Amino acid sequence: MGNKQTQAVVTRLAALEPKLGPDDVGVLQMLEQMMGPALHDVGRSEEALAYYKRVLAFAPDNTSVLNNMAYLLAEDLDRPEEGLPYAQQASELQPSNAQIL
Repeated sequence: MGNKQTQAVVTRLAALEPKLGPDDVGVLQMLEQMMGPALHDVGRSEEALAYYKRVLAFAPDNTSVLNNMAYLLAEDLDRPEEGLPYAQQASELQPSNAQIL
């Protein structure tokens, strides 16, 4: 997805969030799972990190998010020591997954 397309997705997803109510927990969780990678793709790293953390609050064993956080912290935010525990956890959860950092 191109940067303009991804930015359009981010804008649309962000517009949905305030419209969700207390009964929309599942939808909110799906939205949060989509926002992290979308924000990461458009270079909004700190915001992406915040969404990744929100996802881990309800899905602490989400290896995709753990791996994405590790990469984001190490490569984009130059905080590899902070990202290492996330990479290790993802690797422990899926030791045979070659896509884990």
